[in-house]
Amino acid sequence: MWFLALAVGCIEGVGAPEGGPPRVEARPATQALGWVRQIATDGSTVAWSSYDFTKGTSDRATIDVMTLPSGARRELAEERHPPAQIAVHGGYVWWHYRDGGLKRVPVGGGEVERLVERLPAACFGIDDGGVYWFADADLFRFDPSTGTTTTLVRRVLGDCPVPLGDRVYWNERRGTYAVPRAGGEATLVADLKRPQGLVVHDGGLYACVDDVLTHIDPTSGEPRKVRSYCRPDGLAVTDTGHWFRVAYYEGWPAEEKWRVAEVTSSGVSWLYDGLGVSPVVVADGKVVWFGRPHDGPIEWSGYAVPLP
Repeated sequence: MWFLALAVGCIEGVGAPEGGPPRVEARPATQALGWVRQIATDGSTVAWSSYDFTKGTSDRATIDVMTLPSGARRELAEERHPPAQIAVHGGYVWWHYRDGGLKRVPVGGGEVERLVERLPAACFGIDDGGVYWFADADLFRFDPSTGTTTTLVRRVLGDCPVPLGDRVYWNERRGTYAVPRAGGEATLVADLKRPQGLVVHDGGLYACVDDVLTHIDPTSGEPRKVRSYCRPDGLAVTDTGHWFRVAYYEGWPAEEKWRVAEVTSSGVSWLYDGLGVSPVVVADGKVVWFGRPHDGPIEWSGYAVPLP
């Protein structure tokens, strides 16, 4: 059946709605040098990493930033490959490679610092208290001011740590858990079946649960359904909508394509459709992402459209 479906048309993720036309036309706000792997923001500065296809080589990637609304690209650092994750916090752009180093560079430019020699994690969380990650079923915190690494809790099955207030949260198969930022016992915050894509917005936690965006009160753990159709890949949340990227396949042989889904009280629409899409962030009152348009150049464009 899968083969026949591919042969005759298009396959999307299971349960994907038809989707409506875009609320607003997405126009390029900036330009990347190539395929954008990661994007992050602190609410005003947007950082991203991409291969530099303009040099005709495969061993040059850049860490770039722009400050909205100007959209002007500034290169901060050069690497051989794009990092596994990137973050903007405390006046720095941070990034890491799985089983590689944790690095940072000032947003305004300057020397790149290598803070942790080896960070064996898929992702990290960051706040004023430090950098957090899971490795070998333990949760660690690194303090950049002292250079020390502390074990916060052992024998947990977390994925990506999310600091909020005085606790660090994460998802497991049977719910959302937390531990004090200073370390201690892990506690079950919300009894949920396979929450995915934990993010913070306006002091609350949000995750996709059974394909529904769900608000999780960080204190009581009470879940509240917000809007239907939710995917964790590149999830961004505001009061008026949420966004994520969705892969689909079209034609024969099947060609992978990507969309940005926008979900509001009006329903689901496709904000963008192209050959590739980065994760989505919200900055300066805008929804921001990078994408490679159909029949466009190999370089990716950055898009910024007003929030609904």
